[in-house]
Amino acid sequence: MLSPKAVSAIRVVHPFPSLVVTAVTVAFTFLADSSPPPGKVTALGVGMLCYQFCIGLVNDIVDASDDAVSKPWKAIPRGVVPRRAALLLAALLAIAGLLATSGLPREGWVIGAGGLGCGLAYDLWLKRTPLSW
Repeated sequence: MLSPKAVSAIRVVHPFPSLVVTAVTVAFTFLADSSPPPGKVTALGVGMLCYQFCIGLVNDIVDASDDAVSKPWKAIPRGVVPRRAALLLAALLAIAGLLATSGLPREGWVIGAGGLGCGLAYDLWLKRTPLSW
């Protein structure tokens, strides 16, 4: 059994939605190509998981002050994951995703990087605006 602190540390990357988005992305590769190369499927899956973990983590970094009031059990407000470590991990996840997908066709890499950019733009600027839809 994991401790509450360990659970909040794991949840900082939003594992469930991240895994769902990654699984759907990988599943779509089989719609585009009935027999995609395993290396490309793996690169896409690893890259998408890194992108999604980064976006979830940045969301928690941005929301930390609000979460300190409304969700004090979350990892960053609770102090389980220090803000500086969260920022470093988010940067490393973004870089890892970009590197993992760098062997994909250029169009695929650009779409993935664009998705990362959209997720970060939402977290950093659009979330609390009328454009958040």
